[in-house]
Amino acid sequence: MRILFIEEHFFPHMGGVCIHILNLAKRLVAQEISCSVLTIRQESSLKEQDMHLGVSIYRASSLLGAIRFLARRRADFDLVHAHTSRRPKTAVCMLAAKLFGYPVIFTPHAYYPARNPLNYLTKFAYDTTLGRCSIMAADRVVNLTEVDRQDGLKRGQSPSRSVIIPNCINVSEVTSYQPKSSFKTTHGLGDYVLYVGRVSRIKNVEWLVRGIASTDPNLQLVVIGPDDGDEGRLKRLAEELGVSDRILWAGRVPFDELMGAYRDCTVFALPSLHEGLPTVVLEAMALGKPVIASAKGGTRTLIREGETGFFCGDQPDSMGALLRRLADSNRDNRMGENARRLVRENYDWEANAKRIAALYASLCRAATDPAQPAST
Repeated sequence: MRILFIEEHFFPHMGGVCIHILNLAKRLVAQEISCSVLTIRQESSLKEQDMHLGVSIYRASSLLGAIRFLARRRADFDLVHAHTSRRPKTAVCMLAAKLFGYPVIFTPHAYYPARNPLNYLTKFAYDTTLGRCSIMAADRVVNLTEVDRQDGLKRGQSPSRSVIIPNCINVSEVTSYQPKSSFKTTHGLGDYVLYVGRVSRIKNVEWLVRGIASTDPNLQLVVIGPDDGDEGRLKRLAEELGVSDRILWAGRVPFDELMGAYRDCTVFALPSLHEGLPTVVLEAMALGKPVIASAKGGTRTLIREGETGFFCGDQPDSMGALLRRLADSNRDNRMGENARRLVRENYDWEANAKRIAALYASLCRAATDPAQPAST
């Protein structure tokens, strides 16, 4: 089979969805399934065609260019798998792909809530027009959790076309990887709380800055990820609270350094205002780290209160209290082992990529022989 993923923002932009696609593709390629990605070129310096980790990348210069690619290359791909909700260009590409005869699968990942009344109206307008048309055009919708599925049903998703296959990681690769050096030693750190993700208001990193201010002065905070508009404000807040010297703003880091940061951290924290099923939490748990996270979106399916981590509640003061509570090393070790087991048994691409491959095969058979209905 020859699969064409569609994602507006892709390598070298390494967000959660990009990592999701690459991890899935790695397992599919091992099953001799060809994987390519069609994306909209964000920078003129990027090549029109590229290769990364065995995945062919095609960068269209515009939406019209992407539609032309889909039309011109119809014979080269058996199925289109589009990713990420509320992306107008992706939605238009899905409709175009359907028009050109491709079987189409859609993975929304998450529907982030509105931040204000204007944002609500914008999301509502999209969800009831282009968003609804594109999701109804999909032959199957792969939801990551039941929470995502319910959000999709409210927006026109057909119950009979929905299948839940969670976001996963390649567990053996994460757990067996040995960093070249100690993250702690390289950066001169002691015990630290780790956050990985965009530094934006919806990620709610402010709670970590405030939380660290109320803990043991020897506990530090490491923030890994690009600034998405909120880092300057948070640095000023850290100065006001007197904790600037206890926070490392690491920005983007190479994979080797990221794995080292996971391995050396005391606890992983993700207090986002909303989430899908975050890869970073899966990676931290696979390495035996207890997690503090908000009870939002798919994170609710990962955290088992008091067993694999804690939910941080609805008040910022709760973060500091939980950080202090996890200072108990015995509880920490027990939670870490529980977290490791949960991910290994339920969130490994080794098993779930086979489910997606079977779904692809079913839709491809149905496309060539309408007498064979596609399975779910």
